Amino acid sequence: MNAIRSAIAIAIVVLVVGCGGSATGPARAPVSGKLTIGGKAVEGVEVHFVNPEYPQHGSFAVTDSDGGFKLVQGAVPGSNTVFFSKIEGEGMVTNPEEGMDAGQFEAMASAAKGKAAEPVAKQVIPSEYATSASKLTFVVPQSGADDAVFDL
Repeated sequence: MNAIRSAIAIAIVVLVVGCGGSATGPARAPVSGKLTIGGKAVEGVEVHFVNPEYPQHGSFAVTDSDGGFKLVQGAVPGSNTVFFSKIEGEGMVTNPEEGMDAGQFEAMASAAKGKAAEPVAKQVIPSEYATSASKLTFVVPQSGADDAVFDL
């Protein structure tokens, strides 16, 4: 019986130490702000911050009805590339189990109609800000920022 209790105690210690150890990756700082397009708030826009020194540790948020956002995990301090995404449109493939991306869906729709496909979805964000190749940057201080304001 003591052997079983010892084994359980060891398992609990391993789980606690294994799961509660130091976080991997660089430190992060809280970041919040607001996004507008032409001065108007846009809800449902994905906001991405990526520090080029740690590209695998990017962070994101989704804007609320006032255009406000707060990065889920904060951002790596330093200069971050900032880009945005919001896709709208009829016929978007939203179920990943369907196994098709938007381009494949367009091709299927085109073949079914026997004519060139019309776009099934469109990016709401201006193209120069809609990919990780965006030239927009924001310097995140070690203490974080609540003033990350962007008007596209």
